[in-house]
Amino acid sequence: MSLGIILGLFIGKPLGIFLFSYLGVKMGIAQKPQKICWSQIIGIGFWGGIGFTMSFFVSQLAFSDLLILNQAKIAVLIASIMSGLIGFFILKLFGNQSTK
Repeated sequence: MSLGIILGLFIGKPLGIFLFSYLGVKMGIAQKPQKICWSQIIGIGFWGGIGFTMSFFVSQLAFSDLLILNQAKIAVLIASIMSGLIGFFILKLFGNQSTK
């Protein structure tokens, strides 16, 4: 259960944000700002993995056992910290770049 939460927040959120942004641009639904590169969108996608409020709320609805609920909360905290750090480093690395 903890691994599912961590993978969902740490991998699923950034992947979903990037893929839907990319598809939106390729399909002509959206435009990517000229000064933003795809690496920066990935970095912001990782910041999307910082999910305390709704993740805690859904965990409280899903789990009645206090031990499992606490494990879920710890998994959310771990995933949020990992997402925040990776997003920070990606944006720090690619923050000054602008490409097509």
